[in-house]
Amino acid sequence: MKTKLRVTGEMYFEILILAFIITIFIASIGLPERTKRLPLLIAWITLIITMMDLIISIIKQFRHAEQIKPLRIDKNLLIKTSGSLGFMLLTLTMWKILGYIVTSIMITILFSLFLGAKNRISLVILSVLLTFGIYIVFRIFLKVPLPGGIIF
Repeated sequence: MKTKLRVTGEMYFEILILAFIITIFIASIGLPERTKRLPLLIAWITLIITMMDLIISIIKQFRHAEQIKPLRIDKNLLIKTSGSLGFMLLTLTMWKILGYIVTSIMITILFSLFLGAKNRISLVILSVLLTFGIYIVFRIFLKVPLPGGIIF
């Protein structure tokens, strides 16, 4: 019995991750050697894990061809995943304009509201504390420059 390979939703997502990893490899070409070590390390680890997961997904199809159920995509999950990607892109864009502190506070609040947070006062307090906590760790202790932005 021949089994035809079906590309599942999980495989589509893994292919999307692989495309993102390729962009990380391409973007790191012009970086100085010391600067590109961490992004390349993360990219290689993610590449290995994603490739292993993709291979396991393919093997499962051939082992259990009769047991594969049709793909059902949960619309809420799709909306939240797409929204998360949109917020990541918005964050990268806004960092250059508003800088790290303003963008991080704004994005944390908006993303939490998008995910369904209810208590707005604690949300604002948590966003400010989280942003400044990360700022202190990276800027003060680790001496890592964070995006300053054009406006701030």
